[in-house]
Amino acid sequence: MYSRITSTLVVSVLLVFVSQAWAQWVEDSVSVGGPSVQSLVYNPRSDVVYGTRWSLHDVGLFAVSCDSNRVVAQTQLRYAGFLAYDSTDNKVYCTFAYCESLLVVDGTTHERIRAVPLPGANNIIWDAVADRVYVSCGYESHVAVIDCATDSVIALVPTGEDAHRMDINTAHRKLYVRDWDGEALSIIDLERLELIRTIPLSGVPTAGCYSAAADKYYCTAWGELYVLDGATDSILRREQLSSYVSVLQSVESHALILAASYRAASVETLYVLDAYSGALSNTLLVGGSPYSIAWSPSSDLVYVANGSSDDITVIASDGSAVLRTLAVGDAPYSLALVPPHDRLYVGHLNGPYVYVVKDRAGGVVDRERAWPPCAGILRAQPNPFSHVTRIRDPRGAGLASSLRVYCPLGRQVRRLTPGAAGAPWVDWDGRDDSGRPVPAGVYVVADDEGRCSRTAIVKMD
Repeated sequence: MYSRITSTLVVSVLLVFVSQAWAQWVEDSVSVGGPSVQSLVYNPRSDVVYGTRWSLHDVGLFAVSCDSNRVVAQTQLRYAGFLAYDSTDNKVYCTFAYCESLLVVDGTTHERIRAVPLPGANNIIWDAVADRVYVSCGYESHVAVIDCATDSVIALVPTGEDAHRMDINTAHRKLYVRDWDGEALSIIDLERLELIRTIPLSGVPTAGCYSAAADKYYCTAWGELYVLDGATDSILRREQLSSYVSVLQSVESHALILAASYRAASVETLYVLDAYSGALSNTLLVGGSPYSIAWSPSSDLVYVANGSSDDITVIASDGSAVLRTLAVGDAPYSLALVPPHDRLYVGHLNGPYVYVVKDRAGGVVDRERAWPPCAGILRAQPNPFSHVTRIRDPRGAGLASSLRVYCPLGRQVRRLTPGAAGAPWVDWDGRDDSGRPVPAGVYVVADDEGRCSRTAIVKMD
């Protein structure tokens, strides 16, 4: 009897902590009208996050107010792709596949200014020093240079075959262009606006990043890592990693390079490399299919968006440990940091919501109190909801004899009982145990039948 009471108490305390820990991180979710959020970028002058959706008929470009977490502007745009924000002129630039153009948007009114025809327009990056936008034009095999003051094309710089993603070398004013079909790296001098070198690679260049701390450029061709000198462009190191690398991220505070592997598995490897030497210093396990990585200078934390495991891994910026895993919807893909609000906005490939995650200043010290390893398995539909939401286990497993609903402060507001033991779902009508409607906000629903808890994050509108 005593052990049963003790066990129940421990589980209850753990669930209260889980809901509190989650509330410290996930603040909100914003419906953007449909799935496949490709890109996110923050406009600090208007305090909005812009996002794109890869869609034929629906809204392609949207703006979310960081003050209210509401969509404040929408633009019909077919197959919207990548975004760049120009803080000098307060403009947003967006590539889109239909008509193969570059859309220019006013950063104050959020209305379109003009579209610049650019066949093959793909990736985009803003150069703060020259106040220019560079657009890789894939099958045209060149980079278009746009003067942001006039929004006119001032140069077309040839590259290798199928120009794709790009990175800027801020110290030596160079642009690295990864040529997919050409299996090469093109290097452009940004002062003379001309191609100065092409480096053949062993395969398709899958990821790249520049380390300002070490003045080196890192590039991967499938599983092979290349380290280039930032001044001379000479190859300093080539090393074979154990798997395909999907994304590279520089952590300037510790002079590290993070390389995420990709095998569409439930757990992947994150390689921690010394930015100066390229030597491996640590490996960490993150979620499945890491699509993107963001380093926050404000909190000095690193976030990894894991598409197939539907979560975000929070990493210590020194590469020493995984601090937390946060369940954040269906296939998190794109990330945007918003320093004034200490937030991270997360776009999803399969879900119609942008999640708002707290970027906690000062880091995380309670590593041993992370979520249970299988937390976040349950799903709620609809979510957000205003009347009734149905909670189920998407794997088809039956629910426990009861579920508990916790408010962000960790207080239980409702106990839910499925119609029968092992029932596949249970409904919650947004009311507490006394029958009163709960306030609008975010809640944690937990299946607390011993073992490790299955949970769902739901939002009541």
